[in-house]
Amino acid sequence: MPNNLFISATDTDAGKTFVSVGLMRAMLRKKLHAQVLKPMACGYEQGQLNTDLSTLLEAQNLPESAYAKINLYHFQAPLAPWLAGLAEG
Repeated sequence: MPNNLFISATDTDAGKTFVSVGLMRAMLRKKLHAQVLKPMACGYEQGQLNTDLSTLLEAQNLPESAYAKINLYHFQAPLAPWLAGLAEG
Protein backbone atom coordinates (compact mmCIF):
# COMPACT_ATOMS: atom_id res chain seq x y z
CA MET A 1 0.00 0.00 0.00
CA PRO A 2 1.36 3.45 -0.83
CA ASN A 3 2.36 5.80 1.96
CA ASN A 4 0.25 8.62 0.55
CA LEU A 5 -2.86 8.82 -1.57
CA PHE A 6 -4.09 11.88 -3.42
CA ILE A 7 -7.69 11.90 -4.58
CA SER A 8 -8.83 14.54 -7.01
CA ALA A 9 -11.59 15.13 -9.52
CA THR A 10 -12.54 17.92 -11.86
CA ASP A 11 -15.99 18.70 -10.54
CA THR A 12 -18.11 19.21 -7.45
CA ASP A 13 -20.09 16.17 -6.31
CA ALA A 14 -17.71 13.76 -8.05
CA GLY A 15 -17.41 11.68 -4.86
CA LYS A 16 -14.00 12.79 -3.54
CA THR A 17 -15.16 13.10 0.05
CA PHE A 18 -17.14 9.84 -0.08
CA VAL A 19 -14.16 7.89 -1.43
CA SER A 20 -11.72 9.58 0.96
CA VAL A 21 -13.81 8.75 4.02
CA GLY A 22 -14.26 5.14 2.89
CA LEU A 23 -10.54 4.65 2.33
CA MET A 24 -9.65 6.32 5.61
CA ARG A 25 -12.07 4.15 7.59
CA ALA A 26 -10.76 0.99 5.90
CA MET A 27 -7.20 1.97 6.78
CA LEU A 28 -8.13 2.73 10.38
CA ARG A 29 -9.83 -0.69 10.69
CA LYS A 30 -6.50 -2.23 9.68
CA LYS A 31 -4.80 -0.15 12.40
CA LEU A 32 -2.99 2.00 9.84
CA HIS A 33 -2.44 5.71 10.38
CA ALA A 34 -4.83 7.70 8.22
CA GLN A 35 -5.69 11.36 7.94
CA VAL A 36 -7.82 13.07 5.32
CA LEU A 37 -7.02 16.62 4.29
CA LYS A 38 -9.13 19.06 2.31
CA PRO A 39 -6.73 21.86 1.40
CA MET A 40 -9.45 24.10 -0.07
CA ALA A 41 -13.16 24.25 0.74
CA CYS A 42 -15.77 26.56 -0.70
CA GLY A 43 -19.38 27.23 0.13
CA TYR A 44 -20.65 27.54 3.68
CA GLU A 45 -23.12 29.58 5.69
CA GLN A 46 -21.75 32.19 8.07
CA GLY A 47 -20.71 30.52 11.32
CA GLN A 48 -20.80 27.00 9.89
CA LEU A 49 -18.25 24.76 8.21
CA ASN A 50 -18.36 23.51 4.66
CA THR A 51 -20.35 20.23 4.55
CA ASP A 52 -17.34 18.25 3.29
CA LEU A 53 -15.19 19.57 6.13
CA SER A 54 -17.79 18.59 8.71
CA THR A 55 -18.00 15.09 7.20
CA LEU A 56 -14.23 14.63 7.17
CA LEU A 57 -13.84 15.87 10.73
CA GLU A 58 -16.62 13.58 11.97
CA ALA A 59 -15.10 10.57 10.19
CA GLN A 60 -11.78 11.27 11.92
CA ASN A 61 -13.39 11.84 15.33
CA LEU A 62 -12.15 15.42 15.37
CA PRO A 63 -14.18 18.32 16.77
CA GLU A 64 -15.28 21.09 14.39
CA SER A 65 -12.82 23.40 16.14
CA ALA A 66 -9.99 21.30 14.62
CA TYR A 67 -10.88 22.22 11.02
CA ALA A 68 -7.59 24.11 10.55
CA LYS A 69 -5.74 20.78 10.94
CA ILE A 70 -7.25 19.49 7.70
CA ASN A 71 -8.14 22.68 5.80
CA LEU A 72 -5.79 25.48 4.75
CA TYR A 73 -8.16 27.71 2.77
CA HIS A 74 -11.92 28.02 3.12
CA PHE A 75 -14.15 30.45 1.31
CA GLN A 76 -17.77 31.32 1.94
CA ALA A 77 -18.65 31.75 -1.74
CA PRO A 78 -19.84 28.52 -3.40
CA LEU A 79 -17.47 28.96 -6.34
CA ALA A 80 -14.37 27.32 -7.77
CA PRO A 81 -11.55 27.94 -5.27
CA TRP A 82 -9.66 30.39 -7.46
CA LEU A 83 -12.82 32.43 -8.08
CA ALA A 84 -13.84 32.35 -4.43
CA GLY A 85 -10.32 33.44 -3.45
CA LEU A 86 -10.45 36.36 -5.85
CA ALA A 87 -13.92 37.37 -4.67
CA GLU A 88 -12.92 37.24 -1.01
CA GLY A 89 -9.45 38.72 -1.39
